[in-house]
Amino acid sequence: MLILKRTTRHLLSVGRSVPSALPAHEEVQRAEGLRRVSNYYHFKEKMKGKFTGMNPSDMKKVIEMNNILYMPYRVPPGSHVAIFRLGE
Repeated sequence: MLILKRTTRHLLSVGRSVPSALPAHEEVQRAEGLRRVSNYYHFKEKMKGKFTGMNPSDMKKVIEMNNILYMPYRVPPGSHVAIFRLGE
């Protein structure tokens, strides 16, 4: 994970330091995309033992069954909370 963190930090710093001919909204979208990729790999490494053997197709089935409850408020760090009802 150490190499991955260096890589994502490097990508984020390159994204900020390289002058761009992109319009401002496209630069914001690019930075947001890089941030999301960084968050994904950070979460994947942090929760390595909790989500083993889970495929995106499994999650798609749960989402299509409307078994998700999103809490109306965020937790102090700012993330959303969702409750999944799995299986019967």
